[in-house]
Amino acid sequence: MAKSFEYMGTKSLNERNFIDAIYWYEKAREATDCSDTDTSSCLFYATLLRNIAHCYASMESYSEAKTLGEQALELRMKYQQEFDVDGIITINNLGSYYLVLGEYDKGIDMLKTASDYISSMYGDNSEEYATVLNNIAYGYSQMGNPSLALETNLEVLRI
Repeated sequence: MAKSFEYMGTKSLNERNFIDAIYWYEKAREATDCSDTDTSSCLFYATLLRNIAHCYASMESYSEAKTLGEQALELRMKYQQEFDVDGIITINNLGSYYLVLGEYDKGIDMLKTASDYISSMYGDNSEEYATVLNNIAYGYSQMGNPSLALETNLEVLRI
């Protein structure tokens, strides 16, 4: 049942209908048992949290997105030895939420962590790596550090 609800949430998210997406993801979350004995259910639950956070961020409710993103990351850290793509997306998104909320040091640290994982998964010449570097450059510019922002943007252009 939870997977069906998740499917409906993703369908609504792709249609940019964030309220409906949240509704369906929450239904999926209610139908998911995240107990200490079922790692896959807890990772699925973490993905639901990340998706709900993304919906809130898309509606510019960044504080709510940050809270849910932190919960998702906490579950991922508890149940995964190494991050997969979902874990990396969680880290990247959370870093971006921190930046928007003015928590620049936390955001950049989180994004640097994401860039390390992305670099090892996709390489330094990938679109994914360029995207996270662009987010880092944005953070530097918001912090009032244009030289680091420019340096990072030049690295993005190299890719």
